[in-house]
Amino acid sequence: MSKSELINYFQNKRNTKNPILLIHGFSSGWEEWLEVIKILGKEKTIIAVDIPGHGKSLKLEKYSLENYSEPLIDFSYKHFKEPFDVIGHSLGGLIAIFVASKLNNLVRNLVLEDPPIIEKRNNKPSIIDLLDQEAKEKINWKNLNDAEEYIKKIDPEISENKLKIRSKNKFLADIKAYDFTFLNENISTPNLLKNIKSRTLLTFGDPEFGGILSADDAKTISTLIPKCSIKKWQLTGHGIHNEHTNKYCEMIKKFIV
Repeated sequence: MSKSELINYFQNKRNTKNPILLIHGFSSGWEEWLEVIKILGKEKTIIAVDIPGHGKSLKLEKYSLENYSEPLIDFSYKHFKEPFDVIGHSLGGLIAIFVASKLNNLVRNLVLEDPPIIEKRNNKPSIIDLLDQEAKEKINWKNLNDAEEYIKKIDPEISENKLKIRSKNKFLADIKAYDFTFLNENISTPNLLKNIKSRTLLTFGDPEFGGILSADDAKTISTLIPKCSIKKWQLTGHGIHNEHTNKYCEMIKKFIV
């Protein structure tokens, strides 16, 4: 059985040209995109995947950007017979970069939402600190209730529906995937980014509100990707598609026309 057959995914019932592939971030799942799918799915074919080590997709012996991406490249060859668009959030953005670089004749438009493309620094990004702490607590989780209690502790105002989705996804995430040493692979090396032929939109929030990418990092990255524009969201954290779903979808619609 090929790795592509071990990727769990959702597909809506529309059949349109230039479908959209949605790639979620770490310790999440395809359902993370539900509100986006409700809007974009009215006009477009949407496929949203569980990345390896998450949801019902295959688990890996070792997690690296290449190992995350190869099953999705195989999946894309199998499911897309014409040019398609890719949207990736956080870790999903890194995977989307790898996919677009390797499938540069198939990926038409690429949207990168606050991907952790950062130069190595003395202090780790706060998002990594949070996930390191999550891993320490996850080891002791025995059931979904434990995951729910953890999420309510860090996000007391979360809705009941999102709580159920996120607790399930965090509970199912492979504990081995919490090794983030692969982030030192230096994704910003010119060869990978310069090989992207897709029209690219790099969108990011504000580090003061929980965003990962700084304006300086975004500017540097945009010079490495041949056809790249950038958009910063003010007073916004890491999950732009959740914080501003309607405006986010309007941005996507305008970009992928």
